[in-house]
Amino acid sequence: MAVVVRRQYTSTTIGQYDALIASMGMQPGGPHVAPGLLFHFAVQTGDGFHVTDVWDSVAAFEEYAKDQVAPALIAIGVPAPIRIEVTEVHNYNTAHR
Repeated sequence: MAVVVRRQYTSTTIGQYDALIASMGMQPGGPHVAPGLLFHFAVQTGDGFHVTDVWDSVAAFEEYAKDQVAPALIAIGVPAPIRIEVTEVHNYNTAHR
């Protein structure tokens, strides 16, 4: 079942987010590279940034977070998110498949 994963990062900058994305081989507006990731976006907040993803499963998110995101965060000095919220998706639509 698809899930929405929201992560809140504080005491960080949107520049650090951009560096994180670049270090993982992605670019703003470009395609995502994570198996199981259906959609991704990030927004700047007053004290950091929030990331929202739609994944095809919790397992896909957990594997990618453990193997790719966590090491990339450590490598560029971004603290782990202070809050992670996972919610089941009732429905989603895409422009293409």
